[in-house]
Amino acid sequence: MTHTTAGPLFDPPREPPTPPPPRPPADATGGGGGEEPPDEGRAHFERFHAADPIVYELFCRFTLEAIRRGRERFGARLVWERIRWHTRIEIDSEDDYQMNDHYVPWYARLFMEDHPEHEGIFETRHAKADECPRD
Repeated sequence: MTHTTAGPLFDPPREPPTPPPPRPPADATGGGGGEEPPDEGRAHFERFHAADPIVYELFCRFTLEAIRRGRERFGARLVWERIRWHTRIEIDSEDDYQMNDHYVPWYARLFMEDHPEHEGIFETRHAKADECPRD
């Protein structure tokens, strides 16, 4: 058997690729430059929310379950991942929900708006969801 040094692993080095242009600085709201405006984020969220209402139903169900078990504060992402587990593992759903993590702040705020007795259950930070109050 003969060994060869030809091929992509052994080719002479090429010129390094041109680096991408630098991102614009973060804006005053704390978001990175080049991101979609807050109203676009809201529009995306509302389309997803309308198309897949089961996601919010599960968000409420799992949040209320945690509250009933004595949790006073916890992360909305924990609930989000619980929904993923439930839909992909427990019920082996044929519907593969494409759950964008950017929707988590919207669902957390919607839950607290719909359940004012649990206001503050989720720690919230400034997010696009704050910039577009619900109608």
